[in-house]
Amino acid sequence: MREKPILFSTPMVQAIHPKLQEWNESRRIILDDDEVRRLFMSGHTAAEIAVNFGCSRFPITKALKRLGLKRPAKQRPGVLAGSNNPAWNGGKRIRPDGYTIIWTPNGERLEHRVVMEKHLGRPLKPEEVIHHRDGNKQNNNIENLQLMAQSEHACIHCSEMVKQREGNKGEQNPRAKLTKSQVKDIRNSNLSCPQLGKIYGVHHSTIHRIKSKKGWNCDA
Repeated sequence: MREKPILFSTPMVQAIHPKLQEWNESRRIILDDDEVRRLFMSGHTAAEIAVNFGCSRFPITKALKRLGLKRPAKQRPGVLAGSNNPAWNGGKRIRPDGYTIIWTPNGERLEHRVVMEKHLGRPLKPEEVIHHRDGNKQNNNIENLQLMAQSEHACIHCSEMVKQREGNKGEQNPRAKLTKSQVKDIRNSNLSCPQLGKIYGVHHSTIHRIKSKKGWNCDA
């Protein structure tokens, strides 16, 4: 009979490798948060603070993020910077997904979140999202914005997607190539799917789906 493998617990591993824990502790980087904050506020960069502690920049950037320390964004210098640029649009731009991005002292941010934070007088929590009542992502008036939880927001958009999918069936679909009467003729026809596909200018798989009533929910 084959013996079961022995699963070693953590104490057993430490007993087998007594210097493992000591070696890991010797490599642990201990940062003084007060010293990190003091150096940051005095104008030192993350790289300069890392040199001070004798480590890489990565643990310093993690510590700065944990402490909530972030420098204000600086406007690009130059004669044609900011409002002096003929292409200046007020510090706004439209993201590919349709949301508006604005320039703030803390860097570029979503406009609807900035508007809601100004209305509430506090920063938004990580679990809080903003819903556009009219569906227009660029209408960031406070009357059009609604604060809600992520789960509630997801339920709203899921129901909207279902309604939109149901409203785009048959002839209402902008990509529809057949009419309701043509679909009825196809279902009543005795011709093969490839023959009907050539007649109506669609692929034979489309004809097959219509005949098997997997597409076009109309009475034939």
